Amino acid sequence: MNKALLSIIEEHEEILLLPHVSPDGDTLGSTFALNAYLKRLGKKTHVVLNDDVPSNLMFLVDDHLHKEADYDALNATPTLVFAIDSSDPGRLDSRQKYLEGRVSVCIDHHITNTKYCDHNYVTPEASSTGEVLYELLFTDDMTVPMEIASAIYVAILMDTGSFRYSNTSSRTMEIVARLFSAGIDYVDLNIAVYQNVPIDKFRFTNMVLSTLELSHDNQVGFIYITEEMLAAAGLSMQDTDGIIENIRDIASIEVALFAREVSPNVFKASARSKRFYDVATFCLDFGGGGHVRAAGCTIKGSLSDVRNQLLSAIEL
Repeated sequence: MNKALLSIIEEHEEILLLPHVSPDGDTLGSTFALNAYLKRLGKKTHVVLNDDVPSNLMFLVDDHLHKEADYDALNATPTLVFAIDSSDPGRLDSRQKYLEGRVSVCIDHHITNTKYCDHNYVTPEASSTGEVLYELLFTDDMTVPMEIASAIYVAILMDTGSFRYSNTSSRTMEIVARLFSAGIDYVDLNIAVYQNVPIDKFRFTNMVLSTLELSHDNQVGFIYITEEMLAAAGLSMQDTDGIIENIRDIASIEVALFAREVSPNVFKASARSKRFYDVATFCLDFGGGGHVRAAGCTIKGSLSDVRNQLLSAIEL
């Protein structure tokens, strides 16, 4: 394990872990892998997250997970806090308050990370925060406990798009081989993550995809979801995760855009690219960030305003 990080951990008995808002497989897999590791060291841990966990990732969660209000009622006294897969404090929503007055550690792989913690372990060339975490906790001659190996596998699996994205490296595959050697049931994990869609979410996905608009000679695809549409379907924002990938899969598409209304006239925009367009820089212009091929931002305005802002900013 990274000796500097181990030294930090050894100095604290109660530890808080913070995954980012709108949690995905990387932040959840990495968070609960680290949580399991810390428990093995005899540490008292808490995971605080305000958003609901996507249904296909609930198997990662244990009873250490709390909503912010419930956690505050515990009067816990952690002295160390980890921010996991979060490029800036804004990605922690109101929970960024927990960084104050405590030793803070950020583990991340986003190139746009602002190094906002006391100790920052940020590796932009890594495929995922799960990969960064593996390198911090283990060497290749160590046995990775099954629970931890499974969670790290999910983190890497989902942030590489099942190893289809350009962030997948030879080192990524070496680490996955080590996780296979630990005995993970990767078939069951793949089914749990990708082949466990409730029928109402499947139908909802089709409804969202029906909003598709093509522009820029069919190289850009734009879809959206409003609060009204979401309420009518009886689903949550987490149920929209992954839908944008369907747009990137279209043959002519270079850039896929998905605007999700999270409150009246406030949209979270996700951007994906296929071969050459830098969506991290694109989203940075809107106050967001992320990766070259996957990024996001928040934009205020009506659906029409947001659509026009996004589409007019793209130059191909």
